[in-house]
Amino acid sequence: METEELKQLFQKVVRHYDNDQTYAEQQWAEIEAAYTEPGRHYHNLDHIKYMMGKALEIRHFIKDWDAFAFSTFYHDIVYDTRRKDNEEKSASVGALAAVNTGLGQGRATKVREQIIATKKHEWSEDEDTNYLTDIDLLILGESWELYQNYTVNIRKEYSRYLDFMYNMGRKKVLKHFLKMERIYKTDYFYEKYEAPARQNLQRELNNF
Repeated sequence: METEELKQLFQKVVRHYDNDQTYAEQQWAEIEAAYTEPGRHYHNLDHIKYMMGKALEIRHFIKDWDAFAFSTFYHDIVYDTRRKDNEEKSASVGALAAVNTGLGQGRATKVREQIIATKKHEWSEDEDTNYLTDIDLLILGESWELYQNYTVNIRKEYSRYLDFMYNMGRKKVLKHFLKMERIYKTDYFYEKYEAPARQNLQRELNNF
């Protein structure tokens, strides 16, 4: 998926509610500026392209596509490896954008909750949320080559930390995922990605 196609997907949702092209352009400009900030090697527009590509494959399962799309586009709009509240801040930005666009307060609240859910990736009673958190983690179950590329880019994002500090934190993350009863909460993605994700995670952990 090219950046222009991603932009069109976003603006199509926006223009359901606000047909002002200038507003749609401004909203996209803010998203593009955030995801192309220096230091974003994984949590960038490529990550959003990947997620939206996967989301389009299962769009027929999503009950509220517009809210889901907003959650996807905004879920990492605030990303600073020195902070621990990126999801909360991203949720606030996404919810405000949803309100300003015209989705309504109720759906803006849904956007907020969905984005915050990407912090812990726990099972949710809302199935759209489960699809979002699953798609956010699908890279874990891709080929070993793609998985390695992901780990390299994550390391670049944390380049301010010395190896011993980063490795300690990374091993903690790997063990956290491996201890999960299910990494993927939806049956659709569980069947396709659970086994390879666990193999990749264990293989990386074994390399430390």
